[in-house]
Amino acid sequence: VPDPEPLVEELVLSEKAVQPKALLDPYPFAAVGRRCRITAGPFVGLEGRVVERSKPVRLVLEVSVLGQGASMEVDMDLLEPAD
Repeated sequence: VPDPEPLVEELVLSEKAVQPKALLDPYPFAAVGRRCRITAGPFVGLEGRVVERSKPVRLVLEVSVLGQGASMEVDMDLLEPAD
């Protein structure tokens, strides 16, 4: 990896999602949609793309360097735009 810093940052955030035993569904491709950040709760600081706006919202956490990700459900009230 030419620049390991972005990879390390994304992997650290992904590990944060796995530690509280979140129910993650594999999501093998980049999502199209608004990039958002979780503002409260055990996943505070995680960022991803909204792919479904039902209740709860489906957010895709991406590890772009690896071309992989995982989706999770998040209450819309806990999201803010990340861009």
